[in-house]
Amino acid sequence: MNLLKLLAPSFVLSLGLGLLGAGCAPDTSVGTEVEAAELGREALSLPFVELDVKKSDAPPGLTILRKKSEFEAFFGQPMPAGLDFNKHWVLHYSLGTQPTGGYEARIVSVERLGAGAQKRLSIGSLDVNPGPACMVTQALTNPQTTVRIAKQKSNIVPDHHNGFELTDCSEPDFCLSATCPAGTQCDELSDSCIDNDFCPLVRCAKGMVCDEAANACVPGPCDPNELGACPIGFECLNQIMCITQPCPEDYRCESVLDECAAVGGYEGSCEGSKLSYCDEGQVYGYDCGSLKCGWNEAQGYFDCL
Repeated sequence: MNLLKLLAPSFVLSLGLGLLGAGCAPDTSVGTEVEAAELGREALSLPFVELDVKKSDAPPGLTILRKKSEFEAFFGQPMPAGLDFNKHWVLHYSLGTQPTGGYEARIVSVERLGAGAQKRLSIGSLDVNPGPACMVTQALTNPQTTVRIAKQKSNIVPDHHNGFELTDCSEPDFCLSATCPAGTQCDELSDSCIDNDFCPLVRCAKGMVCDEAANACVPGPCDPNELGACPIGFECLNQIMCITQPCPEDYRCESVLDECAAVGGYEGSCEGSKLSYCDEGQVYGYDCGSLKCGWNEAQGYFDCL
C-alpha cells in the first residue's frame, strides 16, 4: 500500500498552505537582530539593538524597563517605532554628569546564564574615559546608551558587571625622543614630563608614612587599643572631630608637644631598654640595662622587669 497516496489530499493541502504562508508572511526582523524568544530556544548570548533615545540628566547606573508605562515615565517621551513591550525589554546605562566631553557609556554584552531558579540576565557595560592627551569639549556631558533586547521571563535575576577603558590619544612612542629634566620622568599617556614619584625618594620619621598624593610624610595609622602603637613623642588620636554618633574613626600617630604626654604620662613607655615616665610634671628616664623594659600588669605601668 502506498502511504503517500492515502495521505496525499490532506498532506498536499497542508504543505501548499504552509509554503504559501511562508512566501507571503511579512519579514518582521529588524536589521541583524534575532529575537531569541521568537525562535523558541534558549540562547547564551542575546542580541541587542541600540535605540536613538536619551534621558535628560540621566543618573549614573543601569536601568531595566519592562513596560510601556515604565519607559514613558523614565524618558518622558513616547516609545520609538519598532519597540514593542510584548516582545522587548529596554536597557539604559549612563555615566551620569561628566565635566567634559570624551566620555562614553556602552552596553557591550547581554547573556542569559543558568537554568531554572538559577537563571540570570548578565549585562556587561563599559565606561570609556578620555586620556590626558585627548582634546575634549569643555562642557558638561551626560553620556548614556539605550538598547532593546528580547523580552525575558519576569523572574530572571539581573546581574550587572562593569568595565573601564581609557582612550589613548597620545603620540605613539613619544618618550623615545623626549628629554626630561632632572627630577621628572616621561609619561607616554600624557605625552609630557611629569614629576618623579615622591615616596621612593624619601624616608619618613617614626610614626609617619609617605603619602604620594600629598608629596609628604603624614601621621601613620594606629590602633588606640594597642600598647605602644605610636613611638615616643606621638599619641594615637582620632583625626575626625565628631558631632554625631557613631563617630567615624581615623586614628593616627600625632606628635605631642607636652613632654609628659610624649612619654606616656605616669604609665610611661619603653623604647628598647630605655624606660621613660612622668611624675608630677617631671620626666624621668632610665636604662633598664640587663633587665627588660615592659608593661607591669600588676602595677599598671611600664617598668624594668
